[in-house]
Amino acid sequence: MAKENDCMSQYFRIEEECVDCRWPQAGLYSNNTIFVVEDNLEEFMKQKWLGWEDALSQSCDELNIDKNRNKKNEMAYRLAVHKLDIKECPSEIVAFLETAMSAARRIV
Repeated sequence: MAKENDCMSQYFRIEEECVDCRWPQAGLYSNNTIFVVEDNLEEFMKQKWLGWEDALSQSCDELNIDKNRNKKNEMAYRLAVHKLDIKECPSEIVAFLETAMSAARRIV
């Protein structure tokens, strides 16, 4: 994994921003265009967004998704976000999305 992280850091040219390219710290890089999370997104959301785990579980139940077999489901994530208070969304995600939306506006 360290080798892959190092390659990704080089590919996105964020190696100077990272303390350690093999194990970059969670956060935003390259003017909010690269978002790195610890271990996995699910764990990040569970720790940073109050109620995420319950909202995702409820969403999976409503959509009849087996949480043990299919944890990553776009509709379940979308429904979970709608169940939560957007004001409580982790600041890293808000900054990343604002940068993405701003870039998209410049394209259109």
